[in-house]
Amino acid sequence: MQALAKREEDNLTGCLATIIFIRDVNEKGEEVSAYIDYRHRLKKENWGPYFRGEKKIAPSENDLSFYNWIKGTSYHTSSANFDVVADTDTLKLLFVCKSDGCAIDVNPKAQITEKVSRLDLTETSYEQAVIFDHLVLRAIP
Repeated sequence: MQALAKREEDNLTGCLATIIFIRDVNEKGEEVSAYIDYRHRLKKENWGPYFRGEKKIAPSENDLSFYNWIKGTSYHTSSANFDVVADTDTLKLLFVCKSDGCAIDVNPKAQITEKVSRLDLTETSYEQAVIFDHLVLRAIP
């Protein structure tokens, strides 16, 4: 997860807002996925073990969006950095940066903009891992 380590300082200073998508199998053998507010988790947890590969990032019901593929349960939780917008009519999931109002569309077919980039991580121990970076126009306080 060196890609995340490179983004640590910029997220902590608020000039970059990163959302991590993780899809993996939990300790109960259930496939789960989550969109994670990286800055929020950085402030709550010691990321050294993740950066060193000693610990895996586990999707949580407290993340921006969580889905258990076996149980069919989902949770959406806004954070200090992002509002979650789940549009059931269009089946879109958006995360709106509270600092500058930029909406991040996480649909893989969504057009990438100059404000948001998407990086699919291929060499990880996760079923799927994606990083969404948003260059914040006004630093997050």
